[in-house]
Amino acid sequence: MIRALRFVAKHKILSLQMFALLLAGLLMIPPQPNLAKLNDSFAAVNAKKQPNRMPVIDIPAYPKRKFSSPVPSLTAKAFLIQDLNSRVIMASLNPHKRLPMASLTKLMTTLVALEAYQPKQIIAIKVDSDTIDGQTIGLKRGEKYTLESLVASSIISSANDAAINLAAAYPGGIKSFVQLMNQKAKQLNMSDTHFTNPVGYDNDNHYTSVFDLAILSRQALDNPLILAFAQSPMMRIVEVSRGRVTTLKTTNDLLGNTPGILGLKTGWTEKAGECLISLAESRDNYWFLVIVLNSQDRFGETLQLKQWVDLNYDWQPIKLFSHKP
Repeated sequence: MIRALRFVAKHKILSLQMFALLLAGLLMIPPQPNLAKLNDSFAAVNAKKQPNRMPVIDIPAYPKRKFSSPVPSLTAKAFLIQDLNSRVIMASLNPHKRLPMASLTKLMTTLVALEAYQPKQIIAIKVDSDTIDGQTIGLKRGEKYTLESLVASSIISSANDAAINLAAAYPGGIKSFVQLMNQKAKQLNMSDTHFTNPVGYDNDNHYTSVFDLAILSRQALDNPLILAFAQSPMMRIVEVSRGRVTTLKTTNDLLGNTPGILGLKTGWTEKAGECLISLAESRDNYWFLVIVLNSQDRFGETLQLKQWVDLNYDWQPIKLFSHKP
């Protein structure tokens, strides 16, 4: 993950020019927020010798508590704040409580799809949006889209028809695709997670925890496409065979409107309540995850948690010295 974020910062892959080439004219992406401030937390080994000491080794900066004001009281049934580089958990409530995740599911759906299909693969729409409940973008049976277009639709607009068709195109259909999702969860040691569908529809056996969502988020951020789409307020996709253009608009009210908030994924159902995974930037230009499940005000409570971090934490680089025997 750190390697991917450093690559983003170094090469500015989120620019219009890069993704115009990446998506080969099929996806038209507006200018993206600048990630050049991302902390280069893993420095190279310092080759200079210190007197009577081995080389200095830089390790990630760790968040250090400077004040002890209490964590805000929230309506969320579970939340977690985790430093992205060091993985230090700065605050949490019910981190392993199993709860419904709504459309946060689509992070796993898109991650598995990008691993299961070939880049630039053309996917035929098998399930018409008219037959799908919830948020859709009007996909029609027989249309064709690139893999990237359906991934973008699932992340940016949280489109249920895009997620379902990503799964339906897999050999063996949706059932086999969901099995892949559960295999991936097991591979990532997400022990509090189980999927029954690629969308996030309520089901007693469809659940996760904020701890597991942190694992999934770090894995998703390792993928430059997911990272780019997660921070896109708006984008256009083009149907391959007939050229129909669809404009995608983000479901994240914080994106583009709140400094220091970058993506990541929204979710809502009646049973799951309001859910949100956010990638946030500290005042020291370090990055951390804020995850809330079953909230009554996901955007407001995410901002409360970010402000609490800004007030109570600094990031301090730590250097280790090894003395010669």
